[in-house]
Amino acid sequence: MTTTSDKFVDFGTFQVFMDAANTLSKLFSPAQGSVVLYNNTDRVINVRTFDEKDALRVIAYDTWKIGPKQAVDVTARGKRIQVAIEGISGLFICAKSQAYGFDGKNILPKKN
Repeated sequence: MTTTSDKFVDFGTFQVFMDAANTLSKLFSPAQGSVVLYNNTDRVINVRTFDEKDALRVIAYDTWKIGPKQAVDVTARGKRIQVAIEGISGLFICAKSQAYGFDGKNILPKKN
């Protein structure tokens, strides 16, 4: 006889499994190259990156917290990476070996 609780998924176990799978994936096929992302705002932003060919975007390649007026090299696999910023709808596609600035609404190529 099964109980109602037997039908629920243990998301803690699921998350541990997904984190392990993500770590193994990075070990066997690490990303090469990066994008420099400048946070031109006065607040901390939470950034997630996804591989170029990641259509589901369930598990981020990596995550960063970028302080105000700070820059970080972000990466994922592929020639271009998908960048998501918490609180901003949609994704930004960034070419590797380029610098971009986040102005609070958009990620735009950084002018030298």
